[in-house]
Amino acid sequence: MPGTAIGPPRRLIPVWLTDVAVTLLVLGAAVAPVAGRFGEVSALGPALEALPAVLLWLRRRYPVAVLAACTACFVGALFTAVITPLSVFALAVAMFACADHHGRRFTVAAYLAVLAVVVPATLVAAIGSGHPPLTIQIAVTIGFAAALGDSTRSRRDYIASITARAENAEATREIEAVRRVTEERLRIARDLHDVVAHQIAVISLNAGVASANLHGGPPAATDALATIRSAARRVLGDIGDLLAVLRADDDQPPVSRPGLHQLPELVESLSVSGLEVTVRRTGEIPPTLSPATDVVAYRVLQEALTNVLKHGSESRAHVLVAAGRDTLRLLVTNPVSDAGPAGRSGTGGYGLNGIRERAASVRGRVSAEERNGIFRLDVHLPVPAAVGEGNRCRTS
Repeated sequence: MPGTAIGPPRRLIPVWLTDVAVTLLVLGAAVAPVAGRFGEVSALGPALEALPAVLLWLRRRYPVAVLAACTACFVGALFTAVITPLSVFALAVAMFACADHHGRRFTVAAYLAVLAVVVPATLVAAIGSGHPPLTIQIAVTIGFAAALGDSTRSRRDYIASITARAENAEATREIEAVRRVTEERLRIARDLHDVVAHQIAVISLNAGVASANLHGGPPAATDALATIRSAARRVLGDIGDLLAVLRADDDQPPVSRPGLHQLPELVESLSVSGLEVTVRRTGEIPPTLSPATDVVAYRVLQEALTNVLKHGSESRAHVLVAAGRDTLRLLVTNPVSDAGPAGRSGTGGYGLNGIRERAASVRGRVSAEERNGIFRLDVHLPVPAAVGEGNRCRTS
């Protein structure tokens, strides 16, 4: 399932509670009333059977030493007490801890070493005692504990391996995504350079040749060629900035981006093309205006005024830039005719859709309507509040 974290299994029983249970079982096996336990045998037997209850608290830190000590206590109890099936419980727990902390080969070797000591001692202690040696039961119990400990360790290692592979796959996927994004950015940069920038450079070059060879021509033609060259150089500059952004690494400083401070230059370039633009400003642009919103505001006005130049019925437009405390409003109005969509400032093309997409990228809203022969484009872009003002609002 996506988003599910893989990690070590959750313990159903706390560690301390497990240790307490083991201690009680070992002590219970040591003091359990068994016929003949305290009659014919020494009192040292129950003490040797009870000693592992203390030693097993150290089995996670010193598993091999605890296993050796529990083996010695069990062998001593064989000759000083009456052995029951519960007496081997402490040795089985120590064998489990050893298998849980070491590899399979070491576990097999430790198991065989324990059997090499316990089995002969069991057979010797059973001679003349009148009790069965319980050799098979002891060997099976210790072997089962070793197998269970090895299985627990293998499962833990398997889960750790799955976790490591999942983390590695996640890191590899992020690296692959970054690589693909970088390749796509470079491909776009190459396309812009090879196709768009080249063609615009050709237009600018031919406009310069035509202007140089147009001696004594109409002033309108000369001005038009100058406008073409100026616009071509400006577009080439914008494409150069865009190419720098696409080719730049994430840790490189950003290149200069357009903003509302370039609005006078935009109006001047459009006035050369014959569009009369009246700009009115109210309020001061707040310092908290983000660079992204500043770029969007400039591009929105650029697209809107370009649509007015292309589709407006008259070569004039009015621009209102109203800066408020939390909103930047851009209002563009221009006369339109009833010639259909082409006369409505690009409502039938992609210009207005592009404006809406740009505004939505910074959580802005756009409204466009035609009323009484006037087309109104109203754009509201959010302006984040200053930190001090935000704190005052929260504490008020």
